[in-house]
Amino acid sequence: MYSLTLISTRHDDIGQCNSYALWQILEDLHPQVIFLEVPPTYLSKGYIEKTNTLEMRALRPYIAAHKPVVVAVDTDDIPDKTLYDGYRRVFDELKKLEGSYGYDFSNSVKTNKRHAETYGFKYLNSEHGIVHNEALNEAMNRGLKQINDDSLTVAHNAWVELSDKRENIMLENIYTYSKEYPYERAVFLLGAAHRKAMIEKINRHVETDPLALNWLFYGG
Repeated sequence: MYSLTLISTRHDDIGQCNSYALWQILEDLHPQVIFLEVPPTYLSKGYIEKTNTLEMRALRPYIAAHKPVVVAVDTDDIPDKTLYDGYRRVFDELKKLEGSYGYDFSNSVKTNKRHAETYGFKYLNSEHGIVHNEALNEAMNRGLKQINDDSLTVAHNAWVELSDKRENIMLENIYTYSKEYPYERAVFLLGAAHRKAMIEKINRHVETDPLALNWLFYGG
């Protein structure tokens, strides 16, 4: 009972990392419950039926065939557009950066994308995927230091803080649901950028929470 698999994913198709591949993974694991990186209010607005992300395109045929319970576990406390615009500006400015710092950032972005395209979910759910995401984060930090723009640093830090908050809320919501509604097999679909932090938080949670969830990490 309570077997729960973390699947790292992307929100858009690219090469071998596509909605058909994710649908096949779902068919193989055959979850009764699917936890989504989506705010609860989104589901009431027909998010799964109307949204064209990789995950939702994979979910629609699986839901139609197997009728799993779908649980949105992200926060409904969504920041305004300013935060997202600020983080996009961070990326845009880093892309313009010249010299070794700019090369490190651009190369990290391209490498991550190329591996996802070539190896699909095998890469996103591997130690190599974690290593390359860490390299991208380090390249961003070095680039921001080189640019030395306080507004960009503030925007980046706000995004990091939001990601940490969301990860904590999603994990708590999963445990809250699991304590009330037993199941045998579930999956948690989460963007690959969160994989390292989420695995660390899960491992800490397992040591303290009385509910013995059997966490599995797809591919790892």
